[in-house]
Amino acid sequence: MSVKISISLDNELAKLIKAEAEKTGRSVSELIADAIKAYRKLKRIQAYTRFAKSKVAKELSTFEKAQFEVAKSLG
Repeated sequence: MSVKISISLDNELAKLIKAEAEKTGRSVSELIADAIKAYRKLKRIQAYTRFAKSKVAKELSTFEKAQFEVAKSLG
């Protein structure tokens, strides 16, 4: 499947991408596609990280409550 996308890049970014394409022998569109894939992967990892942080915070809160109850019953 082939999709055509038109994007506008500032000159500095366009020069960097073109230089990288020439250096690696890959096309500009391949490099942009890889960058988009990497960006999506990064966003997915960030979402998993946020989810994991919330789960850890919830578990820690439950543990701290249990710890408080034990301390209260001992004291």
